[in-house]
Amino acid sequence: MVTKGLLAHLGCIVVAVSSGDECVRAVSEEDRIVFLATGAASSGDSSDTTAARILDKFSKRGVGGRPSPPPPMIVALAGSGDAALRDRCVRMGMAGVVVKPVSVDMMRSVLSQLLDHGCIGVPPQ
Repeated sequence: MVTKGLLAHLGCIVVAVSSGDECVRAVSEEDRIVFLATGAASSGDSSDTTAARILDKFSKRGVGGRPSPPPPMIVALAGSGDAALRDRCVRMGMAGVVVKPVSVDMMRSVLSQLLDHGCIGVPPQ
């Protein structure tokens, strides 16, 4: 809930959900960034599974010959900076990983990097 408050404080429209299924249903073409909490989850409801389902949802959307809209940038919120987790998230198509706890300044920087570069970890210029 702290992350929800930080994002709202920074002017983001925030929708909090309690399951992977709910998240996949809630994500729409207008969404630009999705934050997924990592950690213990019920079977089939992990952040990896949810991210894969969101990316799959957008890959199947072209109607009437129109191309599919781009998927939102997906960011994992993790309790640790485990390199294996970061690698796995990036390999599967996520824009990056943010390690909790998160401050307002850190979230502002993350949002700026995502909107400017499409990923986290771009060195400042």
